[in-house]
Amino acid sequence: MDILNNMATGYPGDLGPTGLQGYTGIEGPTGYTTIPYTGPEGFTYTGPTGYNGSTGATGPQGPTGPQIGQLMHIGTYTLSGNTTLITNVFTSTYDNYLVLGSTTVTNGTQQNGMQFRFLQGTTPTANSSYYNLSNYLIYPNIVGTQKQYQAFMEFTAPGTYTDTYGFVHMDIQNPYKSIKTTAQYEEISYENLAALFARTLSSVYDENTSFDGFEIITTNGARNMAGKVFVYGYSK
Repeated sequence: MDILNNMATGYPGDLGPTGLQGYTGIEGPTGYTTIPYTGPEGFTYTGPTGYNGSTGATGPQGPTGPQIGQLMHIGTYTLSGNTTLITNVFTSTYDNYLVLGSTTVTNGTQQNGMQFRFLQGTTPTANSSYYNLSNYLIYPNIVGTQKQYQAFMEFTAPGTYTDTYGFVHMDIQNPYKSIKTTAQYEEISYENLAALFARTLSSVYDENTSFDGFEIITTNGARNMAGKVFVYGYSK
């Protein structure tokens, strides 16, 4: 039985060979450490300095303002018809004024003179408030004086011939102020040597009134005037 049992069991076989031990794997390479990378600093670029522009030319010198006692031309006015208004010439800029006239009265047979009246706007004085004192000489030997209140000042003397020519130099004080206005003038009028007239006159407008202009009228309204009037301001 033991034999049978042994036969049935079989003999233990020989031990097989020991298997080869597996190789230890090669350690992989150590990974690289990441190194932060700072890029190059940006360049700062400074452009070239701009050129300074050339200095501009000096402009022309402006007119010199009015000086005390200096004549300043206000305007030149043409005479025509039998009435010429010269407005807006007296202002607060000046106290005193110079009026020059080179005149002709034409188309007449007598009383060919010219008269002067102050204006407020375009309205002339209408009352006899001009107190006039004058000396005159009529060629060749007539000498006289006049003292009178009138509604005007003579600008050129009345003549008796066809055309009368006149030249006037008049100074006026304080026409724009509301006080009594004064004036002095010299004039010469002539038609020919036989009708030569020279006069000096002083006048006061005997009311406290402000004026901004004046008018020139012919003595006889049917006559016509021509010529120029020049107005200057001075003194403040």
